This record gives sequence, structure tokens and C-alpha cells, in this order.
Amino acid sequence: MIKVLVYGVDNFAAAEISRRLSDTLKVAYETNEDIELINVESSVLDEGFEQNNYRCFVEVLASSKYEVLEETASKVLFGLLKDYVFHIDIMFNYFHDHAIKSYQNDDYPKFAHLSTTVTLDENSEEDGEPYYGDIFKDFSEFRGK
Repeated sequence: MIKVLVYGVDNFAAAEISRRLSDTLKVAYETNEDIELINVESSVLDEGFEQNNYRCFVEVLASSKYEVLEETASKVLFGLLKDYVFHIDIMFNYFHDHAIKSYQNDDYPKFAHLSTTVTLDENSEEDGEPYYGDIFKDFSEFRGK
């Protein structure tokens, strides 16, 4: 498991970065493990002036087995982020694999994507009346129940 926390980038830029990040970092880290971007809604400040989308701080949380690939990963991150901010600082924090505990509810997909979410019918409330149908129909069919 690899987590990339980004501070000082707005949500729109973070979503775009996330689309490009996972596959590219998987190649750099030579892994098929999940790589998640976490956009920390915060502000990078200097003398009271907001620096968001000007400077950002990135924290990479990864297993210690990936430490040998730190230079490669930093080049990938700089390459991806330079299109969104001018200045970037990256800090790598490593942990032992036994230090991570996870729980996953097997009734739901591990990640939400367009293919695993329910879409709303834009025309379902044309007459102004509330919708009384089964709003979970598509989801129930997706889960096979």
C-alpha cells in the first residue's frame, strides 16, 4: 500500500493528478499494489499569504521495501505535479509492512469509479413530484442481489 498525500493543491487539480498518478507510480515502484492520492484540503501559507497551486507539499507513505526506488518515484511525482504547481517539496515516510492494518467490506467494491456508482435519471422529477421508485435498483443489480 502506498499513499500520496498532497497539500496545497485544489480539488480540481488533485482529481486530474489522481487520474495520472496511480499507473505511473506503479511503474516507478515496480508494483501492482494500490496507490492512492489523498488531497488534504488545506492551505500552504507563507507570511499569511495562501500559496495553493503555487507551492505544494507532498508526503509519500510507503512500505520500507520501496525506499530503494525513492529517486525514481520523486522524479515521477515532480514530473506529474509540475503541470499544476510551480514549487514542490516531497517527503518520504517509510513503514514496516506489519505496521499497517486494513479492513475492507466485501459487500462493496474497494474503490468507487464510474462503473461502480449509481447514476441518477435526470428526467425522473419532471413533474415536480418526489421519486418513489427503487433508487438502489442499479446498485442491487450490480451486486447481483
